[in-house]
Amino acid sequence: MRRDRPGRAARRARYEHLHDPSRRVERGPLMDLRDGPEEAAFRATLRTWLEAKVPAGLRGFRGWTGPALALGRDWSKRLAEAGYAGLTWPKEYGGAGLPWRYQALYLEELARAEAPQHLGV
Repeated sequence: MRRDRPGRAARRARYEHLHDPSRRVERGPLMDLRDGPEEAAFRATLRTWLEAKVPAGLRGFRGWTGPALALGRDWSKRLAEAGYAGLTWPKEYGGAGLPWRYQALYLEELARAEAPQHLGV
């Protein structure tokens, strides 16, 4: 015969509320991760730009050290000139003031194009 150990009832009582059906939250719709019209336009524009502007030597490149540092500066300058720097920064600080999901879209498209990120990121 099994005896209850001291403290077992206290532990059980501590988590009893987790099993109370009256406290359960109804499940709503799951998060929709599909692009909206503005996001799809941003993605398409960025994808087209990357296809045209990423030099073949930078595809799949990782690490800005030594002689590659000049390439990194040039690449970061190109990204900034095209408006792809500071996407989520407030406009009053020189950014685009976009929501965080645009940064995620940007990173997804960089990965898809095997393009490096900004220098130092």
